[in-house]
Amino acid sequence: MPRTPAAAALLLSVLLVGAPSAALAKKPKLAVMTIADGTRSLGTTLMDGLTDALRGKLASSGRYIVIDKSRQAAALLKLVKEQKKASYKKCYSSKCQIPLGQALAADTILRTKITRVGSTYLLNAELVDLAKEAVTGAAQASLRVRPRRGRDDRLLRAVGDIAYKLTDGSSGSAPPTMPPANSTGATPTPGTNPEPTGVEDDPDAGAAAAAAQAEADRQAAARQRTASYQAERRRVLTQQRYRTADYNKRRRSRTTMLIYGWGAIGAGALGVGLGIYYLTAKASAADDLANQATSSSGIDSALDEAKSARRTGLIFVGLGGAAAAVGAVLLMLAPSLDEPKQVGALQLQKMPTAAPTLGGGLVSWGGRF
Repeated sequence: MPRTPAAAALLLSVLLVGAPSAALAKKPKLAVMTIADGTRSLGTTLMDGLTDALRGKLASSGRYIVIDKSRQAAALLKLVKEQKKASYKKCYSSKCQIPLGQALAADTILRTKITRVGSTYLLNAELVDLAKEAVTGAAQASLRVRPRRGRDDRLLRAVGDIAYKLTDGSSGSAPPTMPPANSTGATPTPGTNPEPTGVEDDPDAGAAAAAAQAEADRQAAARQRTASYQAERRRVLTQQRYRTADYNKRRRSRTTMLIYGWGAIGAGALGVGLGIYYLTAKASAADDLANQATSSSGIDSALDEAKSARRTGLIFVGLGGAAAAVGAVLLMLAPSLDEPKQVGALQLQKMPTAAPTLGGGLVSWGGRF
């Protein structure tokens, strides 16, 4: 029996020493991944700062053993070298984050992403159990995009909200909620005057903020109108350029067809003229020789010459007529030089030229952008 108190004391000391180790062993090792900027407008520096704030709040909660930032960066660099994938440097996808967490011997990884939906930023955080490869916890926070002033502070409060939800409140006090409009945050008792809270609405500040917002909206609308106008102007100028090239092509084609057409008609007229000459003058001369010949051989020779002249004349007339017909077809197929006066909602500029169009009018500069 005298050994009983000593044994009890020894057992109690063992339990007291082992209790913290057991409690520590139950804490999951957590690798906090860099917050991903789904909006692509917040910047790397801000994302790193928000990630550090989230890591600090989770570490101070006592719920997790948060892996050191420098150790995590070294493991990521080693992973990039081993895998030889430059895309791992940012490590925003599960293909990189899960191997990184395994390399750090982490039990869980926390991946967070900021996205924008309309006028609201959404922060979505997920706890991924590496052994189960499943999401075992999640949290979401939201905040207003505008005004730009104070945006970083609102993001920091949202990160605190995420940490509070993931740790069931053990990361600190609940994040402050935004008071409703025109409210000082105090709840007055009916029939009594509320105690001053030290925070009062400033009408001048509200009016200034509204004026600044209206000016920002006006400038945004002006930029939108300018962008729309420039896009429309580029579209019309592009169409004008194509139409100008098409006009030049049609003008060259028309000139070529007119030259060949009128040339064919001229050649055809010459051929018809020669044919008529052979059919009339040459044939008549041969007939006169046949009438004047006294010998049979002279008569036969003159008659053969007359037949040859008529045959040659018919050939010239046929070829001349065919050439004239081809020339007429070329003239009819020559493309027109008429241009459309308008494209879309803007007036196009016409081709500057001194030559008259088929309608007889002069093409001049027109339209205004």
